[in-house]
Amino acid sequence: KGLGSTIIQLASQKLFDLTEINVIHAYIKQNNEASFRAFMKAGYKESGVTTISGHQAVHLIFQKQGRGKR
Repeated sequence: KGLGSTIIQLASQKLFDLTEINVIHAYIKQNNEASFRAFMKAGYKESGVTTISGHQAVHLIFQKQGRGKR
C-alpha cells in the first residue's frame, strides 16, 4: 500500500528521460480520490476540470524540471 505515487513519479521521470516530452497530462475521474491523491503526491499539479466522454475529470499536469541555466 502507498506505492502508487512512487510508481507514478518514477514512470513519469523515466518518460522524460527517454523522450523529448516535457509535460504529461493526466485525467482523473472526479470521484477517484485515491488516484487524485497519488498523482498529487507524485508531483502533479491540478490544472482544472474537463469533460471526457461525458464524464467529469480533473486535469493534472506534470512538467519536466529544467536543469537550470549555466
